[in-house]
Amino acid sequence: MNRFKSFFALIFLNLMAIISWAQTPTHIPRKRHEPVNFFESTENIIFYIVIPVIIVLLYFLWRRDRARQKKKYEEEQRKKNS
Repeated sequence: MNRFKSFFALIFLNLMAIISWAQTPTHIPRKRHEPVNFFESTENIIFYIVIPVIIVLLYFLWRRDRARQKKKYEEEQRKKNS
């Protein structure tokens, strides 16, 4: 049974690879884009550096606040049950 699962998984993965390769466009011109220079403009600095850092900081602050609320709730429940 395990051999059949491995065999079908192999076939499925190969089919998915073939399907994705078959969908690549061939008759369109391709431009070679240079990498984004992050420090070229103020907008790039804000969009690619400042905003993601703010989002990560807000996420960690939110998690810390949730942990404090959970701890406070558990303490209240312990006091209530005692």
